[in-house]
Amino acid sequence: METMRRLPVGGWGSPLRSTLLALPGVALGDVLVAQGAGCEDPSSGPDVIVGDVFAVARYAAVGGIGAYSLGVAACNVGDAELDWVAGSARHPVVAQNVYRLEAGRFEQIGLSWVKHAVAALEQALCCDCVAAGTGARLGAGCSSASSAVLHGHQPLLGPRFEVDPHTGLFAYPFFDEGASGDSIYKRIQIALADLDPAQHPGALYFAECQYVAPDDAAAGNQDNNASYRQLVVAGVGGGYELSLVGVTQRTRPAIRAWADHDSSAAVREVRVPGEGLFLVGSSVTDAGDGLWRYEYALQNLDSDRSAGSFRVPIEPGTAVSDAGFHDVAYHSGEPFDGTDWSFAVGADHVEWSTAHYAADPDANALRWGTLYNFRFAADRAPNVANATLGLFKPGTPGEVGFALPAPIGECTTWSYCATSPNSVGPGAILGSSGGPSLAADTFTLEVAGAVPVEFGLFFYGAAQVEVPFGDGLLCVGAGGIGLFRLNPPLLASAEGAAARRVDFGAPPAGSGPGRILPGESWNFQFWYRDPHRAGGSGFNTSDAVQATFCP
Repeated sequence: METMRRLPVGGWGSPLRSTLLALPGVALGDVLVAQGAGCEDPSSGPDVIVGDVFAVARYAAVGGIGAYSLGVAACNVGDAELDWVAGSARHPVVAQNVYRLEAGRFEQIGLSWVKHAVAALEQALCCDCVAAGTGARLGAGCSSASSAVLHGHQPLLGPRFEVDPHTGLFAYPFFDEGASGDSIYKRIQIALADLDPAQHPGALYFAECQYVAPDDAAAGNQDNNASYRQLVVAGVGGGYELSLVGVTQRTRPAIRAWADHDSSAAVREVRVPGEGLFLVGSSVTDAGDGLWRYEYALQNLDSDRSAGSFRVPIEPGTAVSDAGFHDVAYHSGEPFDGTDWSFAVGADHVEWSTAHYAADPDANALRWGTLYNFRFAADRAPNVANATLGLFKPGTPGEVGFALPAPIGECTTWSYCATSPNSVGPGAILGSSGGPSLAADTFTLEVAGAVPVEFGLFFYGAAQVEVPFGDGLLCVGAGGIGLFRLNPPLLASAEGAAARRVDFGAPPAGSGPGRILPGESWNFQFWYRDPHRAGGSGFNTSDAVQATFCP
């Protein structure tokens, strides 16, 4: 049976105590702390999640912009205490966002600066609480609730640009610490027109909060730190009240609400190798008159490298119309340029992009805690294709591929599985060119990031697997037929690149069990030597590409 005790206040220091007790709804001496056994299935290390979004505060509107803040309860679902040290860079920060789902379109309409945590009030919302006995740490299994007023307290709100969401590190003291402004300064800002029921009948709204913490990220637990809850809008004119309904969807970023409330939508995860996580939502609907409406939403959960371009393949000759883009407005002095992404139509793709990092490091990249939208109409029905997200900040790889529906024929390719670090960098990335058309006979496999001047081999098979293999993963399975080598082996260039055209007229692609026929899907990967990696097996693998072939 768990016991309860009062959390002592005196050890937190008089400046912190004065700051907290001056805020409405905060009474530290009355906080009860549960002493229990922690979570039943805890994560390894500290792991902060949003356990509940439980309140909304509204402030006076300024110039057609409304301001809000959210009451949030954090839970440490890990097996170790989480740092919560005020006056340092060893505490969590929390971002607050608002989204709207309307007519099959999921958009972000508001965001705040991040609120810096000041003290852990050890409670037991998510699990039994093993109390740390100090406001400077959140015990294993414990929770800490902060009111909406506290999360709107401007002196504690800092900018997002100083936060690296993947490492959890941020600048401290933070920019504009202690500063206040007008009623909308630093808080969640939403254009009142975006909340007007007359302009948006039937729209659904969602609140989202996301924690970032250094020790949570160091333990590799940063991907589950966002949760969402549905909102209801009421009122007329500038007096729109937001109230919460339903229950908080723990560890589910807001984009998940699109698929939760719209059966036409699908959401998938896209990992930047060795770095952060994006979530990509898509919906394709038949608009009639031979047109299809393509809607995409990309949410950057915790990638510091961010995204600077988004490319979707199209079948050559496709008529594209009514393209659109939507972002969310930064404010209160965040340095980012809000210029919309440019749109271009190529022979076999459409692409949106912002300025390159080298030209403008403050360009309107898709940064952490934000969601951007991309849309167009086309005169071709969807098939699964390989889209590309171009990364904004320099690094390797420069882009990541992923599958989504696009106006393309049945000849398609897309990337899957994961690469693994090698002795020279983050790993080998496999791609293709020429297209998987047997008649064109130009399908070429291309790899980059392998070990320079070492031998490697392309191979393929009918199945997809993901099992440890050397220093990487085996992503291609035999599928009851076998694995097929594209001989002879190749020597990677001084840049670690290699390429081979798949000859559809020669074995194994042209005869026998490995023959590639129209309508079939095959999976390709690159194996290569890596004798220089300390403690390694001597070889590694790239990620993989699936190709569906047509005549």
